[in-house]
Amino acid sequence: MQAPPGGAFSLPRVLVGVGALALAARLLFFLQLGDTPFGRTAFLDASYYDAWAQRIAAGDWLGGEEPFFVEPGYLYLLAALRRLGADLTLIRLVQAFIGAGTAILTALLTVRLSGSVVGAAIAGTAVALYGPLVHFEGQLLKTTFEVFAATAALAIAIAPRWRPLALGAASGAALVLKSNFAVIVPLLLAFGAWRVREEGRRAMAAAVAWMLVGTAPFVAATMLRNGVASGEALVLPWSSGINFYIGNGPHADGLDPTLPFAEVGPADEGRAGKAEAERRAGRPLGYAESSDFWWAETWRSIGRDPARAARLLLDKTRLALSQREFTDNVSFYFVRDRTPVLFLLFGGAWLAVPLGLAGLAGAAFRRDPGRWLVGAYLLLQVAGIVAFHVIDRYRLALVPAAVALGVTALADRSRGGGAPRALLAGALAIGLAVAVVLPPPVGAGGQNMAGHHRMLAIDAMERGDFTLAVTELESAVELNPRVQAFWLRLAVAQRLAGDVPGAERSELRGLALDPARGPLSLGLLLAPYDAERAARFCRRAAESGDRVGAALYCSGEALHRAGRTREAAAALTEAVAYAPRFFDAWLLLGDVRSGLGDHAGARQAWQAAAALRPDDAALRERLGEGEAPITRPAASPRRAS
Repeated sequence: MQAPPGGAFSLPRVLVGVGALALAARLLFFLQLGDTPFGRTAFLDASYYDAWAQRIAAGDWLGGEEPFFVEPGYLYLLAALRRLGADLTLIRLVQAFIGAGTAILTALLTVRLSGSVVGAAIAGTAVALYGPLVHFEGQLLKTTFEVFAATAALAIAIAPRWRPLALGAASGAALVLKSNFAVIVPLLLAFGAWRVREEGRRAMAAAVAWMLVGTAPFVAATMLRNGVASGEALVLPWSSGINFYIGNGPHADGLDPTLPFAEVGPADEGRAGKAEAERRAGRPLGYAESSDFWWAETWRSIGRDPARAARLLLDKTRLALSQREFTDNVSFYFVRDRTPVLFLLFGGAWLAVPLGLAGLAGAAFRRDPGRWLVGAYLLLQVAGIVAFHVIDRYRLALVPAAVALGVTALADRSRGGGAPRALLAGALAIGLAVAVVLPPPVGAGGQNMAGHHRMLAIDAMERGDFTLAVTELESAVELNPRVQAFWLRLAVAQRLAGDVPGAERSELRGLALDPARGPLSLGLLLAPYDAERAARFCRRAAESGDRVGAALYCSGEALHRAGRTREAAAALTEAVAYAPRFFDAWLLLGDVRSGLGDHAGARQAWQAAAALRPDDAALRERLGEGEAPITRPAASPRRAS
C-alpha cells in the first residue's frame, strides 16, 4: 500500500472528473435506452426482481414463505425505491450514480495501490467507459450494487486509515448482494488481522471482532428472515446446489443456464429444481436438503467422467477470459445495436483481462500486501465463477480490481520499478491472445438472438402492437427456424394482426416440428387472446395423451375465459381426477364451482388444494370467505407436476 505523493492535492479533481465522465456516459445511454423497449420494460430476471420487490414494498416485508433462492440485498434496495414511488427511470438514475461511484472507487483503489494520480485517472476512466458495466446499470439487476460493494470493500481494506467496522459493513453488503463474496470475507478478516499485527494479538483480535460486528447485521437479518419465513435459518441462498449442477452436470457446457426439467429464470429454477430433487430422492426435501442433493448429484456426475469435468473446467476458464459477452439475460450486443452510445464506450474484457494478468505479474514483484490482497481477490473470484457457470454479468465485479491492479503494475514500470518490462509485455500479450484471438469453446460466432426477438415480440403483444410482434417473430424464426414455440407464437401474432392465411401457415410449420406437443403449446399461447380456439387445441392435446393434466387444465381455463362455465367445471374435474396433486387445477375448479353457485363443491375443491399448499395466501383468503360466491379472474396456466 502506498500513499499518494506530494502532488496528491489534485486527486479530488481527478475523482470529480472521473465521476462526472461516468455519470455523463450513463445518462446519455439511459436517454437512448428510453426510446427502446428496454427503457420501458423490465425483462427476464429484472422482471422477476421487480415483481418480488414490489410485493415487499406493498407490505410483504418477509418477501415470501421460503428461504431466499437469490441474494436478498438488491430485492430490498429495489423495494425501498419502489416504496418511495420510484419508477424505472428513477431507479436507473440511482443506478447511474452508483455506477459513477464505482468508477470513483476504482480511481481511489488505484491511487492507494500505486501512489499515482495519473494512474488513478486512467483506471477510473477505463471503468467509467466500460460498456458492459454501463449496459447492466440500465437493468434492474443486482450487478450494479454488487460491483460497487466489492470495490468499496477493497478500497476500504487498503485505506491509509484502518476502519475495520466499515470494512465489515462493506463485506456484509457485498455478501447479501452476491453470495460468492463468502470466499472473500475470510481473506479480508485475515488481512485485517495482519494490518495490526505489530500492535499485538489483542489488537488483531479486536480488528477481526470489529469487522465481524460490521458484517453481522447483514448475516443475522438474512438468517432471521429465513428462519421466520420458512423454519430454515440459512445464511446463503439455497440456489448454490442447482447452480453447481447447471455449471457441472451431465448437460453442462459451462455457459448454457438451462435445465432439462425447468424453464430459464430464478422462479422456475428453484421450484422445478426442488421438485426434481424430491422426485429423484423419492421423498419430500427441505430447501437446504434440495441444495445438498444437487451438490451430491453433481459430484457423482464429475466422478463418473473426470476427464470430461477437466475439459469443462478448461472451457469455463476460457469463457471467463474471453472478450465475448455471453448472457442469460438481455444481451449487451442486442442493446448496443439500438443505443449507439454503447459503441463509444470502449472498455471491455479485451482491456480488463490483459490488465488483470499484468497486475498479477506485477504484484508478484512487490512486497505490498495491498496488491497481494487485490490479486488474491481476483484469483478467488475467477475460481468461484469457473466453479459454477460463466455469464457476462458474473465477471463484472472483477473489472475494477483488474483494471486498478494492472494500471498499478504499469505505473511501477514507468517509474523504473516493479516487474520486468518483458514480463509485463508478455502478460499483456497473453491476455490479449486469450481474450481476443483465441475463440471461446462455445458460441464462437456469438449468441443466437432469436430469443431476444421473441422477448420483444411478447412485449409488443402485451402493448397491443401485433404488427411489430409479427416483425420480431419473423426475425426469430429466420434466426432459429427449428424452435416450435417461435412459429406458434408467430401464428398467434399474425392472427391478431389480421393475417389469417399467414397464421394458418405458421401453425402448420410449428405443429409439424413436434406434432405430439404442439397442440397444447398453441392452446396455451392462444388462451389470453382466443379462448374458444385455445380450448379446442388444449382438448386435442388431452385426447392425444400429451401432458393430459396440464392439457385438461388449459382447456378448463380457456372455457372459463370464454364464459362456458359448466364445460370449464367438467374439464377441470377431469384434470384433478387425472392429476390429483395439481394445485392450480383444484384452485380454479373451486372458483368455477363458486361462480356456478355450487359453494359446497367450491369449498371441497379449495380444501383439496389446501392439502397440497396449506400456506397459500390466496387459498386462505378463499376458505376464509366461507360459502359466499367469489368472482375472480382465471389463474395463469402453469405446468402440471
